[in-house]
Amino acid sequence: MFPDSITASLPYPVWLTAAGIAGLLWGSFAASFAYRWPRAQSVWRGRSRCPACGRNLRAVMLIPLLSFLCLKGRCSYCHAAISYRYPLSEIVSAVSFVVIAALAGPGANALWLLALAALLLPLAMVDLEFQLLPDVLLLPAALLGLFHHLHLGFPQGSWQIAALGLLIGAGTGLGLRFAIRYWKKQEGLGLGDVKFFGLAGWWCGALALGDFMLISGLAGLAFATLWRAFGKGRLFPFGPALCIGLIATLLLSQHGYVPLADYYRFD
Repeated sequence: MFPDSITASLPYPVWLTAAGIAGLLWGSFAASFAYRWPRAQSVWRGRSRCPACGRNLRAVMLIPLLSFLCLKGRCSYCHAAISYRYPLSEIVSAVSFVVIAALAGPGANALWLLALAALLLPLAMVDLEFQLLPDVLLLPAALLGLFHHLHLGFPQGSWQIAALGLLIGAGTGLGLRFAIRYWKKQEGLGLGDVKFFGLAGWWCGALALGDFMLISGLAGLAFATLWRAFGKGRLFPFGPALCIGLIATLLLSQHGYVPLADYYRFD
């Protein structure tokens, strides 16, 4: 029995609860990845440690969200403050998983979207801190898209539409990068952003790229406003807005809400 057939038979409250728990657990790992990988630390090896005193954390201290609340946000050994990145990541991940599960409903497409969101969450976290969209996450997301297409029979319509979306997306991102550099004499889009445009085209297909760009642009404007309001400067990481745009476009496409394209519905 395939996982999608199992989830399709789950009662809706159980489905959402399972998504929320999975989101909490993944959010803890995503925060650890976003901290370790840019600092050239092993993501898979070694036990979790307190960054202040260096002591290994017991399993009971790693329960998502609950351990942070019970410890009152401090290490039980040295009483140093625990970064809020961990509970915030767990909450954002849990909420994201529940929203996707609720809007996509039980079944194969929801599982693929949850797997994609699992890769996009640490991607956005790394970009927030380091303004970097690493290939170590972009490439698996592209490969995941291939498996998604093969499993669902290329829901964009055909493999040609998916491939064309990849080419148009990457080309558009590259064009924007050079245009911003020419007119503003500064870097507006990094190469990671260009690759993400290609990734979005690969997942959404050429017909829904306009919707992705519209949603990402609106999310980017909102994010830029908040970024500057908190005194973070004029330049802001665009990755989180791109992640929101991709997931939102895929969810809207599933239900036929694509204002800029006559899009094929997902099965």
